[in-house]
Amino acid sequence: MLRLPMGPKLSSIAPASVARTSSSGAVVSADRAERVAALLAELRDAMSVALDDGAVTSGLSRGEVEALRALASSGPMRVGELRRFVPGAQSTTSELVARLEKRGLVRREVDPFDARATRVALRPRGQRLLDDCARGNPPACDELLRALVPEDRARFEDALAVVVSLARRALPSAELGGDEVTDGNRGETP
Repeated sequence: MLRLPMGPKLSSIAPASVARTSSSGAVVSADRAERVAALLAELRDAMSVALDDGAVTSGLSRGEVEALRALASSGPMRVGELRRFVPGAQSTTSELVARLEKRGLVRREVDPFDARATRVALRPRGQRLLDDCARGNPPACDELLRALVPEDRARFEDALAVVVSLARRALPSAELGGDEVTDGNRGETP
């Protein structure tokens, strides 16, 4: 279960002091930019742990989850190709594929371009399990929301929507997935 520190109310976080003008003409505090970058790094690390927790909950290692993700996004591939997405030697990747195959999450199939070779393909059960991991941990989200004072819950949701929207704009080639998010103005799309 996720344990969150009880922090200050969102409205009580002190503003940063040093300011500068961004390329868009908006005044941005240097301290605030550094704090936001540090908070985003913490969020990334926390999400990484949460993904590990989701993998552990499903009984998968992080490498197995990464292999399933690679197969879901790129389609069937040879073990050697899959190794690019999973750290370790090819023999380790072969063992990983064998474990996934034994669980019914992937299957081996003849390579249509070379009948001597096989490819690894994601099975529907593997896709469902991957989808379950991607949904996150609703009980942990519930706990997070209960940790906030009532007036901060809506602001927290709005702030997350803004962060996702900004990430989508900053990384247009990234496949962040999910449904369209609002920009914090409830119902208006970015």
